[in-house]
Amino acid sequence: MTCIQPSIGTNHNIRLGRDFAREISRCIDIIAETPFIYAPVDGDIRRALARKFPFGVYYLTNYDETVVLAVLHCARDPDTWKARG
Repeated sequence: MTCIQPSIGTNHNIRLGRDFAREISRCIDIIAETPFIYAPVDGDIRRALARKFPFGVYYLTNYDETVVLAVLHCARDPDTWKARG
């Protein structure tokens, strides 16, 4: 029977993934509380930048609802979310 050993970085990767999820959740919480805090970057689309990770949360908002359009790495073309439909 073969025993599969976890890689050395497994715990680090789990922590990193958890930290990423928490940071994006933090951004979304801020957007939910104060949606107009971030300036528009393309028409009515706004972007909140994560602190510890090079990602942005792109969203639309009005006084009634806020919709997250995408979470994108900052090195990617910001028009990428438009192709997702």
